[in-house]
Amino acid sequence: MLRPLIRTVESVMTEWFKLPISKAPVPKDQVYPLTLQEIATLLRENRLTRVRSVALLPKTRRGQFVRAEYQGENAKNAPLSNEPHRWNGTISIWIFGVSKKERAKMVGLVRKEVLPRVIEWVRELDTKNENWRQSDHNLLFKYEKGEVKMTLDDNRFWE
Repeated sequence: MLRPLIRTVESVMTEWFKLPISKAPVPKDQVYPLTLQEIATLLRENRLTRVRSVALLPKTRRGQFVRAEYQGENAKNAPLSNEPHRWNGTISIWIFGVSKKERAKMVGLVRKEVLPRVIEWVRELDTKNENWRQSDHNLLFKYEKGEVKMTLDDNRFWE
């Protein structure tokens, strides 16, 4: 039996990166600023091997629309064992829904401002010292009053 030539983005992502992607349904007034295909292309072209998962989630009240979390390499992340956990030193990316009315503007902001900064941040991880890599770090992007605000949120998961 021949395998089908057309594959879903999820299967391509899984085969290429062994990377789970989750996509939650959004309310009718929201859309995602990136498609799964765009995410797959971004990760593949930039060889972001530290990324362990990508999640697309509904809009939050906090105004976040992209979040990247680095999980530190310390022992607290290795439950029930002294060996390093398989997620130590990896990154999770969350992309949140945006208003349909703002989609065009948000897509432009994500592509021109946010994604280049996330890629730069991921690439900088290998140059950080060991003490920095032991801790958890977050890179947050919010949209407030018509501007993108970036926050490096060290050692805290939520605000």
